[in-house]
Amino acid sequence: MAIAAKFNQPLPSNAASFVDQAGSHLRSFGDQILENMVSLGEMSTAAKKARQYQALNALTDVELEVRGLRRDELVTYVFGTFHG
Repeated sequence: MAIAAKFNQPLPSNAASFVDQAGSHLRSFGDQILENMVSLGEMSTAAKKARQYQALNALTDVELEVRGLRRDELVTYVFGTFHG
């Protein structure tokens, strides 16, 4: 019975502050995880495009022409154009 009484006591006055701080830290931690996941996704996309560029660049000019490409257009074809 003494154990049950121990849990029926009111929360300390600083409990709300503790919960706010814990929530803030968890939110920050979650934001960091999301940022890292986005970064990994972007790296994966860039790596995929780099491999595509390397594969196309390894082709001969005739093979590129069959695909409707020119060597001087490969970067724009694979990576697109930058609009800043």
